[in-house]
Amino acid sequence: MSKSEREDVISHLADRIFSAMLDELTMDAALRGHREIARSRSVCRGCHTHCGMAHARNGHQQPQRALNDDPPLFDGKTASSTGTNT
Repeated sequence: MSKSEREDVISHLADRIFSAMLDELTMDAALRGHREIARSRSVCRGCHTHCGMAHARNGHQQPQRALNDDPPLFDGKTASSTGTNT
């Protein structure tokens, strides 16, 4: 296999990997948006409004925000709070 053939194969594989990663990111963004819209349209079981909060079942804890599903990156910070999601 010559050097140019090897570079063509590597380029083709890199393009396929990039395309698969881009498709995965697009699907993740679409699913997250769908989940947020569905949650905002549903009625809360705790307060019977469209609040978007996660309520404790026993009612003793304060409600926590459920709209931000970003996993913590480090030191408890999320991508949206560090600016790395841009």
